[in-house]
Amino acid sequence: LRPVAEIEQTLASTDLDGFMLYAPVFPELAPGADPGAGRRLCAPFDASMRYQYRHWWAGQPTLAKQRWLRPLMAANLVQSRVRVSLAFSTVGVRRRDTIFTDDFACYGGWFFCTLSAACVRYARDFARDNPDLLGYFRTVLAPEEVFLQTVLVNSGKFRFEPDSRRYIDLSASRNNHSKTLGVADLDTMLASGAHWARKFDPEHDRAVLDMLDQRVRSLPADDRD
Repeated sequence: LRPVAEIEQTLASTDLDGFMLYAPVFPELAPGADPGAGRRLCAPFDASMRYQYRHWWAGQPTLAKQRWLRPLMAANLVQSRVRVSLAFSTVGVRRRDTIFTDDFACYGGWFFCTLSAACVRYARDFARDNPDLLGYFRTVLAPEEVFLQTVLVNSGKFRFEPDSRRYIDLSASRNNHSKTLGVADLDTMLASGAHWARKFDPEHDRAVLDMLDQRVRSLPADDRD
């Protein structure tokens, strides 16, 4: 959404370690946690199903799998031990214990973020040095939406703006799929202050991509706002 040179200038001049949307996934279990965005990013039922259950996958979600899994979702309403996910094609069993504690709160947000090299190295080394914790993340739903946030924020070593600088429209989301953007969304995208946006599909609206390309490549340095 912005000229690359402008994004580079922002990153070079900031004293932050990254732009990353984050907030506690279970704020009631971590009263001392960094509030981050200051709002829940996930409904309590969904948060529990994602990160307090051990999940097994039935392969990639397909319409056929959704048809035979849908009746099983009734189990979600009458008990708390087993959870069926239509969006992920999984069956999960509630764990007795989780890896999350007062000192290692569960933070979540979008996978899309901008991080310093120091953050990336820290996350890489954490994954290498903590195989048991990494194994836990492999058995939850959407681990990419909690791993970086949980590891980096709990470290206490970095400072983040709780905003990924990405424009993503989830206002009419089904199963957390974001809106495919078009020309009608252009003014809102550009007014958001975001560096990037998603998602686009040239078969849905090719014109918006051409308009963004033209703007980013030709916008004068003194007229970027």
